[in-house]
Amino acid sequence: MELINIVRDADENVSLQSSDGKRLRLWAYLAPLLAVPLLVLAAAILVVPTDWFAMRSHSDYLATVGYGADLRNSNCPITIYGDSTAMVGINPQLIQKRTGLATCNIAEVEGMTMLFDTIVLDKFLQQNPRPRFLVFLYSPENLDPQSQRNNPEMSKFEAIRFRFQQPDKLVAMIELMRHPEDFFLWAERGTRMAIHGIFTKPFPAQIRLIRQKTLGQLALNEPDLLSCAYPRRTVPPNRAWVQSLRSRYNIEGTTVLVDAMPLPECDPDLAYFRSELSGVIDNHLEAFSVNDYYAGGGGGRHANSRGAVPLSNMVADQILSRLHSGPTIGAR
Repeated sequence: MELINIVRDADENVSLQSSDGKRLRLWAYLAPLLAVPLLVLAAAILVVPTDWFAMRSHSDYLATVGYGADLRNSNCPITIYGDSTAMVGINPQLIQKRTGLATCNIAEVEGMTMLFDTIVLDKFLQQNPRPRFLVFLYSPENLDPQSQRNNPEMSKFEAIRFRFQQPDKLVAMIELMRHPEDFFLWAERGTRMAIHGIFTKPFPAQIRLIRQKTLGQLALNEPDLLSCAYPRRTVPPNRAWVQSLRSRYNIEGTTVLVDAMPLPECDPDLAYFRSELSGVIDNHLEAFSVNDYYAGGGGGRHANSRGAVPLSNMVADQILSRLHSGPTIGAR
């Protein structure tokens, strides 16, 4: 009987050891699967917001993101905000020459508005004198920011990088958990870019000063648009959102103008947007020559050096009209 008990105890010990071994092998298998995503997230949060990353990204957008949030004690009676159509196409120097009023272009990519609304503008207003004129310029379809969330051409990368440059990173993570797919895709892309950056020479240091030299305009280096052979973008404006821009900022002596970016004359959606935006925006939706636009990202929306002239003159004419006619609330 005693021999039977000894054998039974031995079998139980072997069974326990075998079970423990299986658990150890399971954890050894799972540990890398669990650790790698966490390491990717941690690396992205720590590395992507740095200057080291920006200067090796070879992206003008990343090297200059948040330009307006960094300005302090800048007197800009005319302040331009909006999406990349404003950032690329509006020439503050031309407007300043026409109106006699100092002008700053602090617009950012549309992903910034989509994810964080007017965060850059709000930081600018906290740190600088309030403008006399605040001009919002958005591509027509971006007058409903959330409608572009599933647009594969709409980058959110720059906006998330800017958000993690701010001190409250934990708050940023909580904000992004409303759409966790944006956060995880950003981290994965950022980690890949950081690894590539190890073997890449940095941008020249003066790239960081591009927008400072141009009062905020970020001209691109892309070929001209030749045709309107790009996807249709028929999205009606979010009237409540447009009105919220007016109600939030049309205070303390600031006149707010909300404009839509002019479209190429061959754009198939020109008539649609002219109808939808009637009574919503402050400008008349004009049509420029197709050769007034860049062909790259945002094709048919970003004005090149030629298109920047009539676009900037359009804004200058609006300002001059209001200077001559007295105060106005802008809204229709």
